[in-house]
Amino acid sequence: KPAKGDPRNDSNNQTMLIGNVVGVHSGSIRNDEELFRRFGFRRRAEVDSEVIYHMLNRLEPDPEPWEYLTQVAQAIEMMDGKKAIMAVDLRRPDRMIVVKDGSPLCVHYERRWDALFFSSRYIFLRKAFGRQVVTEALPTPGIMLFEAWRIPEGCRYKDRSVSRFGIGIE
Repeated sequence: KPAKGDPRNDSNNQTMLIGNVVGVHSGSIRNDEELFRRFGFRRRAEVDSEVIYHMLNRLEPDPEPWEYLTQVAQAIEMMDGKKAIMAVDLRRPDRMIVVKDGSPLCVHYERRWDALFFSSRYIFLRKAFGRQVVTEALPTPGIMLFEAWRIPEGCRYKDRSVSRFGIGIE
């Protein structure tokens, strides 16, 4: 059940598209009204999730990955509440932001299909893809940037937090 907003109003339902940012969110943002007022965003729906995509839409998606992650982290830190977020800025459709902060989120890259799957529960991924789904729970709290071209090869960065899939800030 949503914490805010009538699900019969389709504008309140996931997946949301705000400006150039499309995404899904599980959790609740307690200070969404304050952020709407502070930044002058125009509401399109009633749900707290909407503020996430407005905040991400303000960012320039083209900087170097670590700079972009830092900007995303600053925006996310302004939001009070639990959140699991997956979002793509359509100006850079090769990148996906993943945030895990108090709400469960696991991912699995399926090499056979060259596809990234996500679930709030590890067990669902394990049932669908078998034993190869082992340690793919994302760190919490954490913000990761998945770049489509890097996922199949894995990531190797010096002095940075990295997973098998992407680069991140913990």
